[in-house]
Amino acid sequence: MDAILEPRAVGDVTGAFFVPGYQRRYRWGPDEVDRLLADIWESNGEPYYLQPVVVKQMADGRWELIDGQQRFTTLYLIFEDTGIDYVIVDEKHMYKNLATESNIRDAAIEGSDRASDLHMKLEYLRSAGRERVVTAATATPISNSITETYVMQRHLRPDVLESGSRGSRTGRNCCGCGRCSPT
Repeated sequence: MDAILEPRAVGDVTGAFFVPGYQRRYRWGPDEVDRLLADIWESNGEPYYLQPVVVKQMADGRWELIDGQQRFTTLYLIFEDTGIDYVIVDEKHMYKNLATESNIRDAAIEGSDRASDLHMKLEYLRSAGRERVVTAATATPISNSITETYVMQRHLRPDVLESGSRGSRTGRNCCGCGRCSPT
């Protein structure tokens, strides 16, 4: 089978990661960490690419980290070391464009880096066993579409969204995304 390399946003690759035994141990020192942080800082808010980070999704859903282990591990350690366990988001409407697939006409959203970044952080905090991880404030939670409602729910209470899709009376997916499905 041929390997297909497909570029993805970091927020699109969520779940459990593991570093296989054949990878070298973590060896970065202060100079390498400083250079990585300086590179990110110098991007001035533009997308920063951790090239190359190569992962492979395994049959059990976990991601094997094949290349980029030093950079990936460094950023993970920095985030973990901050001790952040709760996020407060002001102007939540600025984060409403989370990539969303849908079979419903005009309901799909291509997505923004800002929304994906927030989603990735919230999913990380939830994966650590925290039930409540965010408070969001906005004067305009929903202004244009039902998809915005779906995105708001994915950020704030994905557990309620999931339980609602299982209890669908119509026998259809709640939003047509393909991720949630009726029982």
